Amino acid sequence: MDRIVTKTLALILAFTLASQNSALAFPTSDVALGSPPVSRVKTEIQNYNSAKRQVKVMLRSGNELKGYVSRLDDVSFDLTEKSGRVSTLSYEDVEKVHGGGLSRGAKIGMSWLVL
Repeated sequence: MDRIVTKTLALILAFTLASQNSALAFPTSDVALGSPPVSRVKTEIQNYNSAKRQVKVMLRSGNELKGYVSRLDDVSFDLTEKSGRVSTLSYEDVEKVHGGGLSRGAKIGMSWLVL
């Protein structure tokens, strides 16, 4: 009887280990790794370009650039810094995109503190 229970448990364990999905343990896509998809980054950059607002771009390399979007393309965009330096960046290289100024909530909060 003991032998049957041991074999049954061994089979259940083997089946469980064999049926595990390795995609959850080893993510390969940008979405699974926590990076935003290229289409979302592209849409955010287009929004900042149309509003002519300053933008802060965090690259996957860890570098951070601030400036205005001066040119858009299907695979890249140009970011012009205050110094006049133009950087051509690929959408795939961008980790995060933020507006350069204060948020509306921060501005309202500061106005309440002044009053």
